[in-house]
Amino acid sequence: MRGWVVGESNAAATRLCQRLVRGEPGPSPVLLWGPSGVGKTQLLKGVADGYRARKKRVLAITAEQFLRGFVEAARGGGFPSFRQKYQGVDLLQIDDVQLLLGKARTLEELRQTIDSLIEAGAQIVLTADRGPNELRELGPEISSRLAGGLSVEVAMPNVEMRQQLALDAAERIDLQLSKEAARALACRLIGGGREISGAINRMALLHETFDTPLDQRLATKVADETNRLSTPPVRMSDIQRAVCGVFGVDSKTLRSDKRTKSVTEPRMLAMFLARKLTGNPWSEIGEFFGRRSHSTVIAAHRRVETLLASDEPTRLVAGELGETIRRVEAALRSA
Repeated sequence: MRGWVVGESNAAATRLCQRLVRGEPGPSPVLLWGPSGVGKTQLLKGVADGYRARKKRVLAITAEQFLRGFVEAARGGGFPSFRQKYQGVDLLQIDDVQLLLGKARTLEELRQTIDSLIEAGAQIVLTADRGPNELRELGPEISSRLAGGLSVEVAMPNVEMRQQLALDAAERIDLQLSKEAARALACRLIGGGREISGAINRMALLHETFDTPLDQRLATKVADETNRLSTPPVRMSDIQRAVCGVFGVDSKTLRSDKRTKSVTEPRMLAMFLARKLTGNPWSEIGEFFGRRSHSTVIAAHRRVETLLASDEPTRLVAGELGETIRRVEAALRSA
């Protein structure tokens, strides 16, 4: 797949899809799950292209298309033609299957479709923005089929992968981006491949229009602008809840006067994210996180910025700093 970057977050899913492309026997159905922007749809396309290259019949649809087709068939009595569409396919792909949650009749039709295709030896690949435990409303029958196949997470890329994605995106548009600027963007930007590609396009436009240097300063500016435009509004209580979940501390402890590393690190990160994601005044953030002074919040914010700008990875009690921030942001998006 052109432009595909393999790393720890997608290595297992990539290996599985490569096996499917080669026609090796594998589990069916397969569920690829993870947040938006991590490349699930690109993996689907790669598998579909591989099947077509081997002259296999492929049907690639979205869950919305499956639902719309089912509803039209139910209203017009056209179930024979609806079901015939799925007969004889070698590969069925359904994107965003979580959109079918709670739609009992449609799910029963999907179960029958899955069963008939598996019996015929077809490969089924589904995607969702959440894992099997959060897809139980698909019903026990489909959940059982998923348990009998294989579910693989496609997680958010880590800093190294994001840096490479930025460099690749820049290369595709002939933009001379340094590794330092790419790293600054990777450390700062919220999101996955789509957001990185969009940020690179914006950097290119600013560079061309204003002759702005393609340096770390521009990368940081563009990342912050992109984050403000793409991140839904959050409250400080949301940030507190997400940070506590990632670090395994309770909110009372986070806002206490304890100064152990297991408390000061999540508190520092929570104050940094509160400023970054809400833009609230320093004093308001300090008041929320245990009546701390505005200077304490400023110091925490600067500390995290300094650590993110460093070439050396910073380890926190919950893991590497940049990866920990992305875990918190992922928790905020799924809240």
